[in-house]
Amino acid sequence: MILHFQALLCLEKGYIYWPSSEERKSIVSLMENRLPGCVGYMDGCHIELFEAPIDDHESYFSRKQRYGIQLQAICDNDLTIRNMTVGFPASVHDSRVFSNSAIGLNPEKFLEREQWLAADSAYKLTEYVVTPFRDNSSVGTQQQRRKFNYHFSGNLHL
Repeated sequence: MILHFQALLCLEKGYIYWPSSEERKSIVSLMENRLPGCVGYMDGCHIELFEAPIDDHESYFSRKQRYGIQLQAICDNDLTIRNMTVGFPASVHDSRVFSNSAIGLNPEKFLEREQWLAADSAYKLTEYVVTPFRDNSSVGTQQQRRKFNYHFSGNLHL
């Protein structure tokens, strides 16, 4: 089994890689009418484990009442996976996974000015991550927030 994972990891860079500056400019250009400046879509999910880990098993128990590990993926406008972060316990929040990922720690190395990633409200709103308005937001009017969220969420599912 370990040899299978090692073989997959050797192939990873040929299939999952961050877009170059030119590729990102092309993605942004294609997204201009939908979400201007958007380079990709980000979300987290759990990979279920069949049994509890021996060490620190409480951390791997998710809010869905299962043992698992976190997988965070970022895909581009063609839904090609461009980045993955795997291995945090399932109890870890999506936002924390991102903030500890290579892109979260150094977004300026991966995104140029005015380029950003679209994410759901589980993520923290930053210069590089755009999320829908939360229910307790006071920015703009309620109608403006709803309109933005409707447009934003509708474009997350190409």
